[in-house]
Amino acid sequence: MEKHIGHRVPFPDVSNTRYGSHGHAAATILIYREHFLSFMDAIRDAKDRPGETNIEKNFSEALKDIPTLTELAVLSLYFITVSQPFMVHVRKNHNILRLREFFERKIMFLQNIINDPSLLTGDTISCKTALLDGEEWSETAAKLISVIQALKPTLPDLDNILAAFFRGAHQTFVERFSDEFREGSGIDTMTTVELDQLYFSATNDSNEGGLGSWRCGQARRPAESLQKFNASFLATRNDTESFMAHKLNDEGNQAYLRGTARDRDRSGHQKKIIEAQIRADEVKIRENRQKVANRAEKRDQTVAALLKTVSELAVTEEEVEQIKLKTDLNSQLDCYREIEKILMPADIAPLTREPADRHSGRDVQLETVPAKSKIKTNPERIHELKQAAGRFRAHGGTKEKATSMLFSCFKLPETVEIAYVNAATVVNHPGDALYISDDEDL
Repeated sequence: MEKHIGHRVPFPDVSNTRYGSHGHAAATILIYREHFLSFMDAIRDAKDRPGETNIEKNFSEALKDIPTLTELAVLSLYFITVSQPFMVHVRKNHNILRLREFFERKIMFLQNIINDPSLLTGDTISCKTALLDGEEWSETAAKLISVIQALKPTLPDLDNILAAFFRGAHQTFVERFSDEFREGSGIDTMTTVELDQLYFSATNDSNEGGLGSWRCGQARRPAESLQKFNASFLATRNDTESFMAHKLNDEGNQAYLRGTARDRDRSGHQKKIIEAQIRADEVKIRENRQKVANRAEKRDQTVAALLKTVSELAVTEEEVEQIKLKTDLNSQLDCYREIEKILMPADIAPLTREPADRHSGRDVQLETVPAKSKIKTNPERIHELKQAAGRFRAHGGTKEKATSMLFSCFKLPETVEIAYVNAATVVNHPGDALYISDDEDL
């Protein structure tokens, strides 16, 4: 990039989800799209065997895809017209209690774009109506507007999608981010004197700055303790060195400080923190291991129940009609769910369908047994069981074949007596197909 345009273009830090980074990234991609495409061509042709990997091909095609370019245009337009001017104003006016008029201005600006998207996409665009603050175009904004105007003939849905995006932003900002300024709210009822006397920071920079400093500090000094980092951070922010030089420069104060530092070192404070962290980790490890054991136990119980049910599997409609209890019907359906999962080709996903409606007269042919929560009555359970048995018979299914399939699926020797299968005899393997029924008692 530097070779072609004469300077470096740092890509926005989207991996750390910094404020506005996605909009900034969209603008960067659109402005330098041709250079990105040329770069991808160079990457392709510079290999020993020229060609593209899947991710390289997807990226190159995305830069030519009309829907993707439309989304990038919308994101970048919102970034330069709303996000950037908004944060510039907020950072200049630190007390959020004094930002009501500006918040109302943003709400009105968003509504104007919803009513007339051409304010941002027309042939003639004025910074007075196209920017939240009405200031002059920045260099990046001017480049982006020029690029989008050139692309607009190829983006037929740009105006509609832009209006929809701003409509969502308007709703979210009004309902969630500025509700404290609504008429009758606490801030609305405060007097001018009260607003001047109180202060609430307009940003969370103080906290984010501290966390960011800790992250960078750990990268530079991985062994540094949190206590030492906090001491250094506060000393630098509060200019403690200057205070000590002027107020604590006599021998008595210096001796006191040295003694206090030694007492703190002897207290083992940092060691206690590490030990507490180790204890917390051990508790977490025990909890996670217990969760794994509980899941394995539940899985074993489910396998045992399936293997017991398959010995009594209802394959014909007459056998289905003989089953009356809800629990037995659910067990039979669970067994067929597992059988259909085994029969279904790996590259075909099961269809999601509603169960048959016995009252409307519609007879929906199901390709898979619906979830337990979708089948609410015994007549529906019987109907779905008949459908499942019919599909199984169409595959040449028999009770013996179903038994063999499940034993093979769970890697069990067929010499095991099904009547005595229990959690202790079931051996599970990662990747085994297994349907675990939900616990809803409907």
